[in-house]
Amino acid sequence: MGLSQREKVLLVIAVAIFVPILLFRFVVQPINNYQTHLADGIESLKTKIEQTTLLGQEYQYLKRVTRTRPVSLSKKTDSILRQEDLKSRSRIHLEENPKGGQRLVLKVDEINLTELTQLIYKIENSKPVIMIDNIDIGLSFKNKKLFRVSMALISK
Repeated sequence: MGLSQREKVLLVIAVAIFVPILLFRFVVQPINNYQTHLADGIESLKTKIEQTTLLGQEYQYLKRVTRTRPVSLSKKTDSILRQEDLKSRSRIHLEENPKGGQRLVLKVDEINLTELTQLIYKIENSKPVIMIDNIDIGLSFKNKKLFRVSMALISK
């Protein structure tokens, strides 16, 4: 089956057109897509590395800044009592804590409910952390509208 000259020329032109198109479609385009995907992945990893470096620097900074000298429990409690203007109505008794850390018993007489709430809030939200181990609330002997409070405070 012989092809005429015209058919041969058309066949050569068709091959010359379709072979580069097929090469581009099935070889070059997938390589370009893969390179684009790799570039996006590299950028994503660079961003993550940058974020990790910044987080590490922030962590180091916060670690340096938050290093606090240990404050004794009695000094911190005394400071809170002065802030709340309860120092004159309070007594502090230091005790030994067998578990380690510090322990004291705070007794406050003639305290109203608002002052009590503020005192508890300040104690629980202080730094370093002070925990209320035990609390005993009763009516004051002098005035039945006020309270007498005894708290056991611990610090680790």
